[in-house]
Amino acid sequence: MKHLNYFLLLVISCLFFTGCLPLEQVANTSTSDAVLELSDRSYEDNIRLVRLFPNSGKTEDSMQPPIMHISQPSTLTLKFDEILSDFQQYNAYIVHCNFNWERSALTDMEFLNEYNSYPVNNYQYSQSTIVPYTQYTLELPKVKKSGNYVVVVYRGTNKSDIILSRRFMVFEGGADIQMEVRISSSVEEREENHQVEFSVNYGGLTSTNAYNDFKVMVRQNRRWDNAILNLKPTLVREDQSYMEYRNFTLQNNFKSTREFRFFDIRSLSYNGRNVGKIEKSQNEIRALLLKDASRFSEPYSRMQDLDGNFFIGSTEPNTSDLQTDYVKVMFFLEAEKIEAADVYVIGGFNDWQKTPQNRLVYDDLSGMYTASLLLKQGFYNYMYWAKGNGIDPYMFEGYNFQAENEYEVFVYFKTPGSFIDRLVGYQSIIHNGPKN
Repeated sequence: MKHLNYFLLLVISCLFFTGCLPLEQVANTSTSDAVLELSDRSYEDNIRLVRLFPNSGKTEDSMQPPIMHISQPSTLTLKFDEILSDFQQYNAYIVHCNFNWERSALTDMEFLNEYNSYPVNNYQYSQSTIVPYTQYTLELPKVKKSGNYVVVVYRGTNKSDIILSRRFMVFEGGADIQMEVRISSSVEEREENHQVEFSVNYGGLTSTNAYNDFKVMVRQNRRWDNAILNLKPTLVREDQSYMEYRNFTLQNNFKSTREFRFFDIRSLSYNGRNVGKIEKSQNEIRALLLKDASRFSEPYSRMQDLDGNFFIGSTEPNTSDLQTDYVKVMFFLEAEKIEAADVYVIGGFNDWQKTPQNRLVYDDLSGMYTASLLLKQGFYNYMYWAKGNGIDPYMFEGYNFQAENEYEVFVYFKTPGSFIDRLVGYQSIIHNGPKN
């Protein structure tokens, strides 16, 4: 309560001054010649809500990861919004990558059945929104090889004028994965770590040196920033085409992060959960979230979450997808200032990226970190991340071995002389989930 007056002052000042980024400044900021990164990235501020997901015709498709079996008849759908812009001609191409997300040696015709250029001609304008936008959709072509891929979208005919890039994976058979998640084998880490163990039966493949022919990657909550790469098997039985990964040196450990914070901005008529106030003006909508605080020392309590994910939608009656609006969401974290660290708000909605746009600014008067992000109506998970030398990044969140987290295992196979890392196995599990 001691910072209440300062908090109110801060809110008023934010409402008055921080149209923090007037929407005019979100307009097209073309970088003309961008350096392509083979990762999930938007290269311009006005490119928003980039989603790539399997298209099976189900409502929940957009929440699924961009991973599919090579024999799957459906394809992947790419959707993205462009703020404050009329239709522009965009085109896309696909890059085949190796295990380390570097461009592979394959030619386009070796992994595609057609010319590697795809016009993004399917577009729709938003309807009756305060923040106007154009929504683009592209159905990706099927590929002939398994492995890692990146779809790249660029403006006009200039392949260097990149607006976004997005990863996806296509897997085949050959390796059967059996995985489990347990508490850490390290006594000191048992209260706060999850240990991912798994076995691989590769009877469908011919390998003369399994220790070198296979590579694995393990992800937590679909994150790339803390993925574990290049685990080596702890046991190989080549006569049985069998490997085990049961490391006891913390190489296969993740911090068992607590369930995520969340907020609900599906309605603009009333305050959704963890929303303190909705402010509307002629030019923008603001959602002031309830004040957050550190959870590190709080007793653990179980709650349902989306494992860091989000979904777009509105609870207003008779509202279509194109009528969902963009909202300036304002975050408030009450905490002591950490001089040696930057603090970010991250989640699936911003690809877990610690960028200047996602960094919180400390206000000495109120004793709070604050940030303002432009997000589309929906339901969001998020967390606060501290970044600095010797700083625990989870210092505001804490961890507990009872927490729910999603884990994925990817198995790649490359024989000597081969040009590509084939993705021959994929498995996922939600540990401590509702069904467990």
